[in-house]
Amino acid sequence: MTTKNAYLDATPLQKKVTHEHLCGILAILRAQEMSYQTSHWQASGLSYYGNHLLFQRLYESVGAEIDGIAEKMVGYLGSESVNLAPQAVKVATVAVGWAKIECPFHRGLASEKQLQAAIKAAYDGIKEAKAMTLGLDDFLMAMSNAHDTNAYLLQQVMAAPPARVAALVERRFKAAPPIAKNAHTVGEPKAPRPVAPNAKDEFYDNPRFYETHDFAQSGAISNSEVVAIHAAPELGIPLKKELKKVEQAPVTTGEILSQPGGEQFGTLNRLVVKTEDPDGKQAAQKAPRWTFAPR
Repeated sequence: MTTKNAYLDATPLQKKVTHEHLCGILAILRAQEMSYQTSHWQASGLSYYGNHLLFQRLYESVGAEIDGIAEKMVGYLGSESVNLAPQAVKVATVAVGWAKIECPFHRGLASEKQLQAAIKAAYDGIKEAKAMTLGLDDFLMAMSNAHDTNAYLLQQVMAAPPARVAALVERRFKAAPPIAKNAHTVGEPKAPRPVAPNAKDEFYDNPRFYETHDFAQSGAISNSEVVAIHAAPELGIPLKKELKKVEQAPVTTGEILSQPGGEQFGTLNRLVVKTEDPDGKQAAQKAPRWTFAPR
C-alpha cells in the first residue's frame, strides 16, 4: 500500500499539535453524523416529516465536512493521520457520551456545543503553535459558521409549534448553501444544492383544510344558491353579482353527498383511499387531489 506524503512544512511538535486537534474534530464529526442519522431514522409523531427532513439535512452536511477534513489531514500530515483504530476509539467515546441524552434535539445541541468548543480549541492551539495555514484557517472558520446554522435550526424547531415544523425545515433546507465534496480544494465544482423531497402527492388533499379559506376568498354570503337568492335582496346586494360569488365558493354538503361514495360514506366519501365495499369503490378511484365536477 502506498501512502500520501505530507506537505505541511512544520516541526514535529507543530505537526503533533495539528494532528491532535484535527483528529478530535474528525471524531466528533463522525459521531455527530451517526447521531443525526439515527435521529433521522427514529423521527416520529405529529412532526415526523419535518423532523425527518431536518436530521437528513444535518447528517448529509456533516458527511461532506468529514470528507473535507479527512482529506486535509492526509494532505497535511500523511495517510496514517486518519488510521481507523484510534479514530474508532475516539468516535465511540464521543457517541456514547451523547447517547445518554434521550431527546434528539438536546442531543444534537450538545454535539454542536462540543464541536464548536473543539473547533475553537483547534483554531487557538494551531495558531499558537504557528502551524496555521490560510487554507486551514478558512476551513475551520467556515465549519464553525455552518454549525452555528445547525444549532439555530435545532433551537427553532424546538421552539416552534408542531404545525410549523415541516414548513420551517423545508424552507431552511431549500435555503441551505451548496456543499462541495472537498470544500478546501480550489476550483473544485460544487455539488448541487440539496432540495427537500416533497411527498405531498402521495397523500389525499383534505378539502376541509382549505374550504374555509376558499369561502372567505369568494366573498359570498353563502355557498348555497337558495340562501343567496333570499338573502341578497334583503342585504341590498345585486343578485347576479352574488350568484357569481356563490360559484366561487366551496360546494355544499348536498353536492358532496351526490358524488361517488356519498351514499355509503356520507361526506367522508372524498377521503376514501381504499374500500372493500363494491358500491363505494368509485370513490376510492378518485385522484389524490380530489376535486368536484364543475356545477
